[in-house]
Amino acid sequence: MIKKLAMRLLTMAVVFSTSRAVPADDLKTKFQGLYDALVQAVADKKVDDVLGILADDFISVNAKGQAKSHEASVEDMKSMVTLFKSGHMKFTVQEVKQNGGSLMVRNRLESDIVLSDGKEEHHLVSDEISDDTWVVVGDGVRLQKSVTVSRTGKVDDKPIE
Repeated sequence: MIKKLAMRLLTMAVVFSTSRAVPADDLKTKFQGLYDALVQAVADKKVDDVLGILADDFISVNAKGQAKSHEASVEDMKSMVTLFKSGHMKFTVQEVKQNGGSLMVRNRLESDIVLSDGKEEHHLVSDEISDDTWVVVGDGVRLQKSVTVSRTGKVDDKPIE
């Protein structure tokens, strides 16, 4: 795992394993750094680093309420990182709520990227809001669940379904 992302995961585990409540602004700042490191890992095509944030029981739920298994989510993330050619992705942490051993992070992801398999290129522009549930696992925090609250966008100027 890249040092920057690994250190952020470990730091987050130490922060959340304490018994005291952590101020919301501190949590937002720490998670913003974690999401920024994740974007860099995607740009650097570090598939293992990106997958390293996931808990073993990770699931994702799209805006229509359809859940994807851990295995299907991993394959989607591998494809996205592998196909990433260029562009800009920006996470903005909007809110963090601490709930015992887990944290819910509402974030906004704005993307304007080009994906390529070497033969074809596709232009993706999207804006989505997600609620991510993070838990302390072993040596760091891991993403257990990501629920897309809303998503708009286009692939090659065609609306995303």
